[in-house]
Amino acid sequence: MLFMKKSILFLAVLLTACAQVAPARVEELPDVSVAPAFESSRETTIAEGSSELKDDTGYGFAYSAANVLDLDYSTAWCPNMAEDAIPVLTLNFPEPTKLSTVGIVGGFARDEDIFFKNSRLKTVEVWYDDQPEALGELHFEDKYEMQFFQMPEDSVKSVKFKVMEVYSGSKYKDTCVAEIDFWSGWVSQKDAVAAVNYYEEYKASSSIRPVGVDKVDIIFAREDLGVNVDDLTLDCGQIDMTNVIKQEWDGGFDYLWKYDIDKHEIYGDGSHEFLGRYSDGWWNASSGESPILSVLLNNSAKEEDVFTVKWIQTGFILPGFIPVLVEEKEIKPKVCEDGSLYLSDALSKAGAATFRVEVYYGSKLITSQIVSLAQ
Repeated sequence: MLFMKKSILFLAVLLTACAQVAPARVEELPDVSVAPAFESSRETTIAEGSSELKDDTGYGFAYSAANVLDLDYSTAWCPNMAEDAIPVLTLNFPEPTKLSTVGIVGGFARDEDIFFKNSRLKTVEVWYDDQPEALGELHFEDKYEMQFFQMPEDSVKSVKFKVMEVYSGSKYKDTCVAEIDFWSGWVSQKDAVAAVNYYEEYKASSSIRPVGVDKVDIIFAREDLGVNVDDLTLDCGQIDMTNVIKQEWDGGFDYLWKYDIDKHEIYGDGSHEFLGRYSDGWWNASSGESPILSVLLNNSAKEEDVFTVKWIQTGFILPGFIPVLVEEKEIKPKVCEDGSLYLSDALSKAGAATFRVEVYYGSKLITSQIVSLAQ
């Protein structure tokens, strides 16, 4: 009896100690696996590619073979097609494994648009271990979804996928493979909708996109003449190159602003006073102007993206002036009638100085322009 009491006391103390040191619950992604018909798992499988592209975008893209195992359509194995005549992707299992159904997303599948701009899988040979001949071919339809194939049910330690034929991309020559999956529930059920729904709900929002700039325009408003941002831009932030604004001048005569799209110059009609000019990356105007920035984003940008615009005073009439951040704003793009996305902003307090306007997507600088306002 004494032994039983001591045992109960020891157990109570142990449970109390465990409760005190239990870690906080960590939110995890849902378990998408099913009871496997084999011992290998996604975590213990090693993917190897015969080659891979190098990132030259500055956005941190990785094109390694490991990307085919991460349940993320926005990452992919992309071989170097210039050096690799027949790219090969190999999956190595930790022990002999009998394969069944495989699900493959045969392209760079961040979204449907970029999927068809890059090349996609058309014909792939399947090789097991070091066998001298292919066991067969996988023939892909040219569509944006996971496609399912029944694998030969032999016990193997590795399976090779040799890319024999591709569908050509409409813009790029890269051929990529986003996913190879034996383990998820949607593979055993051959449910392509469930596969893409998982990506869109849990992965798509954090995907890396090469957001950049297609065009930058800057024009100058004269607040003392009653000309402001709304007068010179469309509702979506694009500069209205055709706009001619009628203003009252001191003597009662009409004062017209006109932007010369060919010369990148702005004039006050009547006096023909020169008010602004763009040349060699510098935007120049006389003191008293308010620079208005208009940026056309590339097609990787989305309406919900947030950008940071910084106006930095980099020079003054005195030499050795230390740059000063004058204004910083977070801005979301607006959609024009043709579907294009524009950012627009204006420097509200601009004296005689030189400014640098910088636009950031996240931490990446996507454009920088110099604005010089003379005395």
